[in-house]
Amino acid sequence: MSVEATPTTAAELTQKESLCYAGAIAKHFRDYVERIKQEQKKFYNWLEKGKHLSESERQCFSHESVSDATTYWTSISQQRKSDFDTQHQTGWRFWAKTSQTVAAAAGQFLNDFAPLVDFASNSGPYGGLAIGAVSGLFAIAQRKSKTDDIIASAMASVMDRLPGFKMLQETYNGPEALQKLLRGKVILAYTGVIEFAMASAKYYLKLGIKRWWLATWNPQKFIVMADRVQGLVLAVRLQSEDLLTSAVDYVRKQNTELACEVKELKAEIIQLQKDSDNDKLLSLRDLLGLRGWSPEGFPQSLHEYKEALERARKDSHIFEWMHGESIAQYRDNDKFFKDWSTSHESSMLLIIGSNHKNWWRHDHCWVSPLALQLIDEAQTNDMELAYHVFNFEGYTSIHAAMAKLLFQLLKLQRHVNLATLSPKLEKYRNELENLEKNRNERSSNREAVREALKEAAVTIIKDLDPKQRIRIILDRVDRCERKDQMHLLQLLIQIMEESRCCVKIFAVANEAYWEVEEYRIEDFAKYQNFKMVTKTRKMTIGG
Repeated sequence: MSVEATPTTAAELTQKESLCYAGAIAKHFRDYVERIKQEQKKFYNWLEKGKHLSESERQCFSHESVSDATTYWTSISQQRKSDFDTQHQTGWRFWAKTSQTVAAAAGQFLNDFAPLVDFASNSGPYGGLAIGAVSGLFAIAQRKSKTDDIIASAMASVMDRLPGFKMLQETYNGPEALQKLLRGKVILAYTGVIEFAMASAKYYLKLGIKRWWLATWNPQKFIVMADRVQGLVLAVRLQSEDLLTSAVDYVRKQNTELACEVKELKAEIIQLQKDSDNDKLLSLRDLLGLRGWSPEGFPQSLHEYKEALERARKDSHIFEWMHGESIAQYRDNDKFFKDWSTSHESSMLLIIGSNHKNWWRHDHCWVSPLALQLIDEAQTNDMELAYHVFNFEGYTSIHAAMAKLLFQLLKLQRHVNLATLSPKLEKYRNELENLEKNRNERSSNREAVREALKEAAVTIIKDLDPKQRIRIILDRVDRCERKDQMHLLQLLIQIMEESRCCVKIFAVANEAYWEVEEYRIEDFAKYQNFKMVTKTRKMTIGG
């Protein structure tokens, strides 16, 4: 085989890269590959006829796969590591000195070359070029103490670029157009390396005088071929990097789209969960006897109540009121309030507002504005809040008040446990209906209702997330029906004690209508986190 450069130069090959499309290689490229395949047949026939090779070298030229070649050279490297020292730091030994031996260099080269070989071998009719020529070239190089700088430099340059082929295994699943372009470049690079290996091997196997004549009178032919090989190998690496960039951009785009989809799915799941919880809440609302009721009506009634308190304040301006600066001073200076508001444990503070004797049974409580401010504050700061303001104009049953309070607590739950709650609320509902039907047996029935209400309330409060921090604000608990005021207080304390999360309960009562003092109030002393404080109203001058 002649070592003359092929008619198609490296520059021309580069210009025709655009012809690599539809999974095929343009005719010029196909001709080039086919010609090298024919050259390969002639080369191996030449080897068979000649007596140029030792048995081990002949074995190397017969390698048909990278696996066979790599296994062979790894074995040689391990067995004869000391045979190929670096005493002559020129030619092959100069190139291989970082790998310590030619054998180690061969193994490294073939290992890095493997992705390109595998790629080319799977490319239909263009995969018929064997790796044996490369392996054989290394075998011949072992017995040469010195070799042409052109060949050594070319193989070193190829080796420097080979690690980039590892990207082929990661980046081939890119856009189709880039895949086709890369396919063509890989086949050309592989073909170029085989051509160069055969030409170099044949050059070494020539008789000394003929090799000297080729190197002396025609060095340009090896230079052109070496340039082509380096250019073709570099083109694959650059194309791999382009494909990698494309793949990264694609993945980034996909991740962005996926993140949007995940966000949308999360929103849908949350909405479905809300819809599901809303259905559950409606079911539980009916069991609480609140069909058709919604806490959305609270703001209007609260606004009307504030206006009523403001009118009362103006009408009784000679008496002290919790208002403006006086509320701020109380919150800053009162020990009981500061302990209640700043502690991290569940606690309850009940303030009994005692009106001046001249206004003893006035409809309003002078401490009520403090409770309303706490409600406003919680709503403004998006605190988790449940509240109830008793009607100051009459008495409200504990069942009507607690039903609304418990429904608000249900809405604060992260997940409504219908299976657990429904039986409790059904039992409470049934006991309450029995109480209404059997008024003559009021004592035993009333106790059964109270017990059922307590079980339902404790179940609801225990279902709250331990990380939640809940505020329960009640104003005018003295307007709860007198017979149930004691039970209401006990129930609120029970909620505070049984909760797994931090529950802060604040309540206000007008002493004139508060009947709990008639009971054994010392029974509540055992609850360290419960405080009941009486605030006596004073007469003042001005507003």
